[in-house]
Amino acid sequence: MEGKELSISVTDSDGNTVTSDKVDLSSIDTNTVLENASDGLKLENDNLTLSVKDTDGNEVKGSVSVEELKGAIRWTSIRIPS
Repeated sequence: MEGKELSISVTDSDGNTVTSDKVDLSSIDTNTVLENASDGLKLENDNLTLSVKDTDGNEVKGSVSVEELKGAIRWTSIRIPS
């Protein structure tokens, strides 16, 4: 995987984009898997954060302000089953 990098980008409907740090895939062992975690997505100080880590110790993470996210959600498009 020489010269390959991984990053995650999320764009909301208003065009706001959050991009994670890049991880160099050339150093990743092909036997590496994602770690099992229950805290990969969490709310911290008015920010929603995402963190994904593999068994080699590489981590990709990013965050978005809850206020920005709240303003971008179209509540009429969300249906909650009764």
